[in-house]
Amino acid sequence: MKTVIYFDMDGTCNHWDLQGNPYEEHYFLHREPFPNVLSAVRQLKEMGVAVAFATAVFMEGTARQDKLLWLKNNGMEDIPIIFIPYGECKDRYLPGDNRILIDDHTPNLLEFAGTGIKLINKNNHTGGKWTGNCLRYDDEPQNIVDFIMNLAESRKGDLKL
Repeated sequence: MKTVIYFDMDGTCNHWDLQGNPYEEHYFLHREPFPNVLSAVRQLKEMGVAVAFATAVFMEGTARQDKLLWLKNNGMEDIPIIFIPYGECKDRYLPGDNRILIDDHTPNLLEFAGTGIKLINKNNHTGGKWTGNCLRYDDEPQNIVDFIMNLAESRKGDLKL
């Protein structure tokens, strides 16, 4: 069984600005990256693990192009990206037999039929609704990789492409 590791982008790989307006043109282009998370994504990819970004987008405006450019600007353009219409359940859009989703937004994790990991960032995890697996945006990249790999191995997934 092949395992695919999906990373949300907004709030998981970069800072979600609570004061900003996500409907504003180029909002997504200027998000502050979380270097430790991006380093972990890169390390997983180099290990041969199937990784992809799974991100919600508004169907109008510049969000898709901005997110693609953001990935390029942060050295992630070779990682596949799946665009999910904003407000829809990510579970329906993410293929694979054994899936892991790293996301900062608890409702996405609660709706996900695979294995969820909550990414604790600068703003979230205040309501206490998520009691499952957690990582932090400022964890060391190797710790992020080790946690994901150990969890995937415990699910007996084949991590190789």
